[in-house]
Amino acid sequence: MPSPLSVLAVYQLGGAARLGAAAFCLNAAATWTEPAESDRNVAWTREFWSAIEPMSTAGAYVNFLGDEGPERARSSYRENYDRLVALKRRYDPKNFFRLNQNIEPGV
Repeated sequence: MPSPLSVLAVYQLGGAARLGAAAFCLNAAATWTEPAESDRNVAWTREFWSAIEPMSTAGAYVNFLGDEGPERARSSYRENYDRLVALKRRYDPKNFFRLNQNIEPGV
């Protein structure tokens, strides 16, 4: 972990916070202040995820995502993704609400 500002947090899941069969959630939050350190910290986070991913359940917690792209966002919504796309298509077809982990309204 290159930056002392970063954190690895493990959360026990249960009840409404349950994510499928997962009993725990791991959040690797890389944080730094110097722009020159960006590449190093992003690389560490991606390497950490690559190492831990084989031992994890599929999916992600949407509020822990950064800019991992649409597939990681899709994995966080799991079986609800297609339903959310339909809702987005109906209520926001021009994708006005497109920040954070966006769900594209589709074609």
